[in-house]
Amino acid sequence: MWLIRTDTLQLEYVTDAIAEGKPYAILSHCWEEGREVSFQEFCDLDLGTTRHKKGFAKISNACAYARKEKPPLDYCWVDTCCIDKKSSAELTEAINSMFKWYREAAVCYAYLHDLPGHSDLEQQLPLCRYFTRGWTLQELIAPRKMQFFDGEWKRCGTKAGLLQLLHKITNIPLWVLMDGDKVHSECIARRMSWAAHRQTGRVEDQAYCLLGIFGISMPMIYGEGWQAFRRLQEELIKDRHDRSIFAWKSTTTITSDSSSRSSGDDNGDDEYRGLLARSPREFAHCGRYVTQQTLYRPYSDFLITNRGVRFEGRLPIVTKPRRGCFLDLECCDLDPSGGGQTWWIGIVLHKTGNNGFVRVDPRNLYAYKAVEEYNPPYLRLPRFFAAKDLTRAGVDSIRTQYHQSLRVRLPSSAEILGVGPEDLWDATRNVFMTLGASIFVGYVLLEVEGDSSNPSYHKRFECILAVGMREANPRELDAEGQITVDSISGRVPWVHLWADPSVWRPMTRTGDAFEPELFLQKLKGMVPNENEASNHKCVFEASEVEASVSTSVYAGERAFDVEVRVGANVANDRPGRIKGTTSPGADASTERQLFR
Repeated sequence: MWLIRTDTLQLEYVTDAIAEGKPYAILSHCWEEGREVSFQEFCDLDLGTTRHKKGFAKISNACAYARKEKPPLDYCWVDTCCIDKKSSAELTEAINSMFKWYREAAVCYAYLHDLPGHSDLEQQLPLCRYFTRGWTLQELIAPRKMQFFDGEWKRCGTKAGLLQLLHKITNIPLWVLMDGDKVHSECIARRMSWAAHRQTGRVEDQAYCLLGIFGISMPMIYGEGWQAFRRLQEELIKDRHDRSIFAWKSTTTITSDSSSRSSGDDNGDDEYRGLLARSPREFAHCGRYVTQQTLYRPYSDFLITNRGVRFEGRLPIVTKPRRGCFLDLECCDLDPSGGGQTWWIGIVLHKTGNNGFVRVDPRNLYAYKAVEEYNPPYLRLPRFFAAKDLTRAGVDSIRTQYHQSLRVRLPSSAEILGVGPEDLWDATRNVFMTLGASIFVGYVLLEVEGDSSNPSYHKRFECILAVGMREANPRELDAEGQITVDSISGRVPWVHLWADPSVWRPMTRTGDAFEPELFLQKLKGMVPNENEASNHKCVFEASEVEASVSTSVYAGERAFDVEVRVGANVANDRPGRIKGTTSPGADASTERQLFR
């Protein structure tokens, strides 16, 4: 780092000031456009214009106060003239080291150029531009000893003496202001909230100015725009197990092009988003958030991949306030107005194809009370992926993913034992997403109860419901080649029921690995296209089980509606009841998984 000799105002390069026994003062201030002294200008102070700049007065005054310290400080560091910004390597080193440099300084001088002399600090200090700039956040937290100066360079207080007022202005906890090392004990969301209302001259600096706050190092790539903030979050996920990073709320209208962000197009922000925030502003509400250890641990570690954020574990299924899968963020809001009640925070995910998920309703977070009361059925997957961000094309794809989908409606007695292909099954809606395929085959393994119209008959039995769509065969075309049966875009739906357990039990025995592709191939072989009927009926002893399929409109898209009936038991629109579970809100003390 370059240091200024406080006696001669000459620059001197040191490798490690503390190790070399060279304590230094450091200046914290807001840059004023066109008035600062650059590294190149400071190297040649003989230039007549340099010493007349307002920025030079900052440097000389900081050095003068350093000389008055006891003992006097021989060195001072000022960001405007001690970084060669023409050197990308030096700029990267300085930005990644800045928190450390402020932390190790013997004293920090905070110069508030817009604070009038002899002013009422309670009234005037909150109005200073210093508290609205991104870079001054770490400059306020890191120093061990800090003195404040007004616009006339008169000392007006110290950080230790102004703690309560600084806390009121910034919402930074007192213990963090008193000891900068404690910043790393705060959750990610809370630290982000401190920067929510701060601004920087360049978009990328919204991320770079937070590196020290999070103890993260990464290269500077000016020109990448909001991608810098995305990279910061990816680095945090690699380095921290802290799900509060997903506790943001969409409050802006920022587009989600893959290359840039600009205001003026909400791009469906009210509907779907990825898991990563787009700006510190989206964490403005997180000022009281803390992470908590809980007995309820639904997920293992999560990590960044080229498919998004990967999770392993289980996903609880919820229907209120939004239907979807609940991602517990393992953090809570310590709201003093909450009467001592702790509210745990989470978000709702929406299923997409290939075990993918996106965040639904990104303008809201969802809360629940005691862990014991939070016991819904859940979906267990080997792993699942949540998108990091969404492009316009991605949002449009989600909006149309139910086109030609297969929705399965079940009677209240039915319980789901298994499905395939599982990655295309939306368990919150009982829907197979066909993703525009011309041919599709899926199955639902069910346990149903006998005809409820006969009180003496309550036998339960298993059956396989196979559903799919195919191209029309010649017998379903008229003389002009038009399809004569129920269809969508040339695709004809079909459904079959099997009572013979030899179809599925050899591949679903306890302890055996289930092979869905082989299973589906077997089902395809049992349904020749040429003789395939659209609907199917089976008789099990005293009960008749019937499955039918027709076209309908679902989620605003043309879709296929599969209905299963057992005697007089008609289908309904609820999600299928899961084998071995209770309804949400009912008493339960054991974990309950979606598929056995």
